[in-house]
Amino acid sequence: MKRNKWIIIALALGLTAYFVFLRPQKAETEVVEAKKISVKVMAINTRTNQETMNFIGIIQPKDLNQATFTSVGTIEEIYVKEGDTVKKDQALAKMDSEQAEISRDNANESLRLAKAQQTEAEADLRVAEAEYDAVLKERAAQDVVIEEKRVIAETERAEADQAQIEYDQAVLDYGENSAEAAAALTRLSQANTEAAQAEADYRLERDVDFSSEIEIAQARKDGANANLEAAKAQVTISQNNVDAANENIESNILRSSINGTVVKLVSKVGDIGSPLAPTVVVASHEMVVHIGVSQGSVNDIKANQKTFITIDEDEYDGSVLDVAKLPDTNSRTYLTRIKFNNSSQLNIGETASVAIDVGLRDGVWLNLSTILNDGEDYVYIIQNDRVSKRKITILSVNNNQVLVSGLNVNDQLVIEGGRFLSVGSEVNITEILPYE
Repeated sequence: MKRNKWIIIALALGLTAYFVFLRPQKAETEVVEAKKISVKVMAINTRTNQETMNFIGIIQPKDLNQATFTSVGTIEEIYVKEGDTVKKDQALAKMDSEQAEISRDNANESLRLAKAQQTEAEADLRVAEAEYDAVLKERAAQDVVIEEKRVIAETERAEADQAQIEYDQAVLDYGENSAEAAAALTRLSQANTEAAQAEADYRLERDVDFSSEIEIAQARKDGANANLEAAKAQVTISQNNVDAANENIESNILRSSINGTVVKLVSKVGDIGSPLAPTVVVASHEMVVHIGVSQGSVNDIKANQKTFITIDEDEYDGSVLDVAKLPDTNSRTYLTRIKFNNSSQLNIGETASVAIDVGLRDGVWLNLSTILNDGEDYVYIIQNDRVSKRKITILSVNNNQVLVSGLNVNDQLVIEGGRFLSVGSEVNITEILPYE
């Protein structure tokens, strides 16, 4: 019994020694303070900056003349080849015009005959006018004679009346059978005879009727004038036919509507030319840049706005030439043409970068290098000495400056030291730079 007691005491002492001296001790936890990342920040503000819109476009000719015949026929000659320089109105090709030339010759013959008829009608009118004038002159001369006869008749009648007075007075003074009365009666009889003759002569001249002769001469004149007008009308019709025939021949000659370069021969000699397809394509020497502008931006772009064009490393000044009124059916963008102010030789199809100056705009402008992207644009800002991620929206780009939304005035934007940042990291702001 005593032995078991000592065994129990020995075991208890052994366990105590184990736990006190031999059991492995837990290492004390070392508290290491996380190292703060040093950053530089910029206090956000707003400013006014020049706003530009940037596009990628293709060099195209300003004008493209797809030269097309206005009628149908066989192409007889083509005067140019691809690469030729041509001037406005220069002949490019010609269709067979044999029938058109026959029609023109017939029209010219009809015009010659019509002009001959007009010349004859003009001569007839001159004769009719001369006859009419002669009748009028004859009537005018007759009117003079009639007036003379009237005056004579009135004078003779006045003398007869005076002789009557003298006879009546002689009868009163000397008696009806006196020599004085007999002499007065003789004078009265002679005066009455002369007055009656003068009045008869006057009536004879007065009653001559020239109206029928005048009417006949007038009718001849009117007829000749009508014939002349008809002849003139025929000349006009014939001249129009000649002009139409010449235009028909001219329509068989295809001409360039612009100064430029032949870029494509669509047809060859022997093909059928028609208004449905071009025969020769001419591109103007002057080039423009074609860009597509979205619906959201098209209202900000106007003709004559200043632009900057870059092709490879060459830079050119330019301006907006025009903006399409309707969008492209496929891309739904509005074709906008940019003209060069100082272009040299350019090649069709080259790619060009275009920056359009749309004026001043106020807002938060950032350097492009401060913007990060993980599928969406964002920046790091500092709030309570810790990193916060802020999503932003780019509204406009001007070289390396971008106009953004999503930031507030006085936000602290990380501009240096943000390479190893993560959301929630504690930072040490070493410098607050001015907004620029």
